Amino acid sequence: TFLRTFAAGIATTHTPTQVTMYGLDLTGAGLIRLEAFPHVGGVATRANREQQVRLCEELQAMIAEREQLFRAHHIESLAQFRQAHEEGLMPDVVSPDVVLLVDGYGLTRTDFDYLADPLADILTRGSSFGIHLVLALTRWSELTMRLQPLIGNRIELRLNDPTESTIQRKLAETIRTDQPGRALTDEGLFAQVALPTIEEVDDSQVGEALTELAEQTAQSWNGPAATPIRLLP
Repeated sequence: TFLRTFAAGIATTHTPTQVTMYGLDLTGAGLIRLEAFPHVGGVATRANREQQVRLCEELQAMIAEREQLFRAHHIESLAQFRQAHEEGLMPDVVSPDVVLLVDGYGLTRTDFDYLADPLADILTRGSSFGIHLVLALTRWSELTMRLQPLIGNRIELRLNDPTESTIQRKLAETIRTDQPGRALTDEGLFAQVALPTIEEVDDSQVGEALTELAEQTAQSWNGPAATPIRLLP
């Protein structure tokens, strides 16, 4: 739910010329509901290895292209890149910021080990060029120690074992099972994750409500949309 809420929040507060998104869903197909947003270029699911690999390759190629753009235009920071894009100096760039949502990142150590290196590369090099990763983990240790310092922000939902909290164990113990969406931030503050819907609906209708929100957002947008994941012929 957090990843879908995060994406819906981005899509309802930013245009596709500001932020575009992609999904890598290794746990099922819950992120598919996001594809109707004009901000979303596609979602690769656990059953489609070709799409998973191509998505990572596309993002790695995007990083390489942006490295060249930064060099050619003497851009020294992401803030400067965003400003240049806003001024129309980057006509081939749909949006300066691109977000990859990864659900089930821990599975890259087992079922999807071929994705571990590409994702590590994107995480290592991408943020300087506007390519950001949002990873859903079941525990912090699923991320190797080498990559942990690269994570800028953490949001910790209720843990089955509060002693595994990497923020504050005593605060983690206070989050009850009857408080869905309650979370801790890096600052040791409580946060509440909402459902990705405008109106209050039953849990069984959240997916349909999210699709409806995405379609309404698409209908109200007449500009360029996110570039689709390109598959080899």
